[in-house]
Amino acid sequence: MSKKNYKKYDKNKYGFVKGRAINIKITLFLLLICACVFSVWILFIAPGKNTSEGTVSENRVVRVWYTDEELKNYIDSAAIEYLDAEGVHVEPVLVSGVEFIEQLGCASVNRKDAPDIYIAGSDVLGKASMAGLTSVISDPLGVVDHDNFTQASFNAVTYKGQMIAYPFYYETAFLIYNRDYLEEIAENDIKRALSEDSPEDGEEPADGSDSENGTEENGDVNITESDIKIRTEELIPGSIVDILSLAAVSDAPGQMENFFSWDVSDVFYNYFFAGAYMDVGGICGDDSTCIDVYNEESIRCMCIYQSLNEFFSVDSKESSYEHVLNDFMEGRTLFAVVTTDAIRRLEEAKADGTFEYEYGVAPLPGIDADHSAAGLSTTECVVVNGYSSNKEAANRFAEYLVFSDIDSLYDRTGKMPCASAARSEDIVLSTGITDAENKSVSDTIRDMYAVSEELPKVPEFADFWLRLELAYTLVWDGEDPNEILKALSERLRSEAIGSEVSENRIDTPEITNLADMLPSD
Repeated sequence: MSKKNYKKYDKNKYGFVKGRAINIKITLFLLLICACVFSVWILFIAPGKNTSEGTVSENRVVRVWYTDEELKNYIDSAAIEYLDAEGVHVEPVLVSGVEFIEQLGCASVNRKDAPDIYIAGSDVLGKASMAGLTSVISDPLGVVDHDNFTQASFNAVTYKGQMIAYPFYYETAFLIYNRDYLEEIAENDIKRALSEDSPEDGEEPADGSDSENGTEENGDVNITESDIKIRTEELIPGSIVDILSLAAVSDAPGQMENFFSWDVSDVFYNYFFAGAYMDVGGICGDDSTCIDVYNEESIRCMCIYQSLNEFFSVDSKESSYEHVLNDFMEGRTLFAVVTTDAIRRLEEAKADGTFEYEYGVAPLPGIDADHSAAGLSTTECVVVNGYSSNKEAANRFAEYLVFSDIDSLYDRTGKMPCASAARSEDIVLSTGITDAENKSVSDTIRDMYAVSEELPKVPEFADFWLRLELAYTLVWDGEDPNEILKALSERLRSEAIGSEVSENRIDTPEITNLADMLPSD
């Protein structure tokens, strides 16, 4: 990443008011004034009075709240480095994520150990903004730009036309595959094709030429590594139909049991089946009038999604992401839908010998060749508290946290940084993979983030994730996709305007049977 030079912060100078001796024989009026002055001194000046005795001025302390324990070492290290570089004390505080905004509001209003900055998901920014708990970022070093962040990051921290947070890290879904298995399938596929094209015994090739790759006199097939690599790339699926087609004509290598697996119970892993044709909240997730989940294409995709139950008999009540990832790590699955945490876990497993395969990553597949895929994403942000009286210092540390040593964030925490998302070659996913592999994986994940859908920030849609997850589960379990999406749209529109809404029913489009799209033999 071509980072702008991270120049030293200008340190603020603080003066301290010294008390004056007061004659004991003063008037009652002067005593009253003295009491008022003393109260102001207690509230605003005394906390910084004893700096020479080792107590730091409150205005030289930046308090940070966060809820994810995996960030502890990273934030603690950043706090120490920042003190050394800037002389500003940072006080990280790990707090509960339960009713986080409520906790934050109470502490801020009561001015009791309230944070100057906090880390939160972009989906709560609307609620936080309405409570006065956000402020427009000042970007003191001018590094929050398109050289260092993607448009998806900007959209995530924008609310009502203003950037009210610094993008920190994100999570999104993508496809992962067992490269060893896919190469074996590719090699067998080439052998089968060459065998079918080989002339009968005693016959010459139709064109009278020799083939570089073909059946030798002893019956062995001559296939190069380059052939296998090219065919492997061709077999990476662009759609679910591609996966089903591959399964229809290929034998499962090794101990593989599943050609494709995903957590059908979690909307984060199945949203992509119809996500490209849904929109709630608009591009920045802050428009309560933008509700489009009930349309012909979303119905079509959900109908096809439901038909997948014929090919993948997964019980939604027993499905889990851990089960999906464990099956992949144990060599039982060829393709799986995972999130950004998976790379770190796979590399750790390779290092300790519990994962014995090579793997690759790819974009999420569409339902079929005519439909694209768009997954969900969440973006964690660093927010300057609107109640903070220390906003200048808070903005400076917030920017330091999301930018200074961000390239190591994934290797240390498993969190995919936003600041490196624009130029993914700088991200260190693992010290155990090559630079080329690192870039390939990072680029794919970044591209999936770029086309993903963020959860809406509109407070009225706070439970959208849960409602959508229920909708997918009901469709998977056999309910009418048309009715489910219609009911979801009606509920969202009703919540947006505060009165009941009834949608006009859309005719269910005709769906081509998936079985008819597959190879006949």
